Amino acid sequence: MAQWLVKKLSTLMRVSVRTLHHYDEIGLLKPSIRLDNGYRLYSETDLQRLQQIVALKFLGFDLTQIKKMLSQASSLPDQLRLQSTLLQKKARALLDASTALDAVIAQCAEHKSVD
Repeated sequence: MAQWLVKKLSTLMRVSVRTLHHYDEIGLLKPSIRLDNGYRLYSETDLQRLQQIVALKFLGFDLTQIKKMLSQASSLPDQLRLQSTLLQKKARALLDASTALDAVIAQCAEHKSVD
């Protein structure tokens, strides 16, 4: 079974050492083993959990939501559906804002006053 020290895991997953320490502090990702010298040692299971965390962060979940989701695996599909709906609403809002900005830019280009 493979194991990684925090620096190796951070390099492998492209997250900072500080991020891994933070995840440990908040109980989101505890290393499987803590050596006598205080070093954190992560297992393959820990790596898989970190991959889930990174993926969920990419999807827009905050750390509190991720911690809750990972502790209640049965609700994961529902949580993902909810996040998808929220992202769709955000996308529509951003598109509306972009359209409004385009209108303002057009008014500025025509030297009209901006409403």
